[in-house]
Amino acid sequence: MRIHKFIILILLSFAVWALGADLELELSGRVINRETQEPVFFVQVFLANTTIGTTTDKDGNFKIKRDHFSPGTYQLIVHHVAFEMQTIELAVFQNTKQEITVELAPKVWEGEQVEVTATDPHEWKNRLERFLDIFIGQSDNTKYTTLKNPQVLDFYMDSKTNEMVARTDSVLRIENMALGYDLEIVLHDFRCSDYSQEYLCYPRFIEKEPANDKVHKKWIENREKAWYGSYRHFLRTVVFTANPNRKNQSKRLIKKWEMPTESTFNIFDVYNKDKKFIVYPGFIDANKDFRHSYTNAPAPFEIDELENQYSLGFNGWLQVFYNYERLPEASYIRLLDGLSFTLLDTLGNETSRASIMKGGRWLREGMGDLLPRDYLP
Repeated sequence: MRIHKFIILILLSFAVWALGADLELELSGRVINRETQEPVFFVQVFLANTTIGTTTDKDGNFKIKRDHFSPGTYQLIVHHVAFEMQTIELAVFQNTKQEITVELAPKVWEGEQVEVTATDPHEWKNRLERFLDIFIGQSDNTKYTTLKNPQVLDFYMDSKTNEMVARTDSVLRIENMALGYDLEIVLHDFRCSDYSQEYLCYPRFIEKEPANDKVHKKWIENREKAWYGSYRHFLRTVVFTANPNRKNQSKRLIKKWEMPTESTFNIFDVYNKDKKFIVYPGFIDANKDFRHSYTNAPAPFEIDELENQYSLGFNGWLQVFYNYERLPEASYIRLLDGLSFTLLDTLGNETSRASIMKGGRWLREGMGDLLPRDYLP
C-alpha cells in the first residue's frame, strides 16, 4: 500500500498523567558500569517528555523528588553516550519512595548496514534542512526554535529501503524561544523517504528563565496557542468527553453516527468546556494530494474505559477540524494497518507506540510545538 509522502508517523515516548492528584515521589539510586561495577557519572536520568530529571554525580548517584506528582505509568530514561540506553517502566499510583540501581552496558561499536552518501558539505546541509522540516516542524514556532548542535548529526542512505537515516550518539539540544523551553533529546531513530517519515525520541524539557514579565506573558500565550487544536489536545478532549464524571465536562460524546451527505457529514462533536472539535469520516487518496473522499459507510468509533487508561478504536481515516479557529484546517488520522485500537492514558496521551498515522495540520507539529507532559493549560 502506498503512503503519501506527507504522512508522518511520529513515535514519541509519553508519560501518563492524571488530573487532581497530589502524590509524593522520591526516586533515588546509583548508576554503575555493568562490566566493571564502577560508578558512571554525568548520566542523564529523566522521565521522558517531562520537565522532571537530573544527572548523576561523580559517585553515580541521582535523586528525583516531587511533592506534587500525578499518578501514572512513566518511562525513566537512563542515558550516557558511551553506554546502551536503559528504559525503565515506572508505575506510580500512590506515594512512592524507591531506590534503584541501574547497570549500564558499554556500547559495542559496530558497522552500520547503510551506505554513506552525504560526505559532501552541500549535500549534508540539504539533508539537515530536510531533517529540520520534519523534526522541528513547519509552524510559526519553528522560526524561533533552534537546533544548537546540528554538527553532531550524521545522515545516511539505507540502500535496502532508500530511506534517509539520521543518527547521533550525542544528545540533541534545542532552544525554543517561542514556548520558553530548552530541550535535551535522545534520538533513538529517524528515517524518511519520499513516501513516509517516522522518528522515535525521548525529550527532556527544561523551562527557561524569562528576561522580563513581557517575555513570560508571551510564552504563556504561545503555549496556550500551541496546545489548543493540537493532536494532544484532541486526544485529551476525546477522553474527557467520553468520561461524564469529569468536573470540567460540558457535553458528552457521541452524536449518533450518520451517513455522510453533501450538506451534513459531521460524525460527532467533541467538547471540552467551550473548545470544540468536529470529526468526519473519510480517507485520503495518496495519489490526489490529500483531496478527501467519504467512505460509503460510517466507520465505527469506540472508546472504552479500562483500568487507568482508555482504548480508542476506529476504522479508516478520520478528518478533524478545530472549530475555534478563523480558518480551520483539516488534520487526518488513521490507525496503522493491522491495528484496531490505540491506548490512551487518563489525560489522553498515547501509551501505544507506533499506532496512529497523521496528515494535514498535525503533520507539521514537531519539536517546535511540543509541550511537556506536565503542562496543563
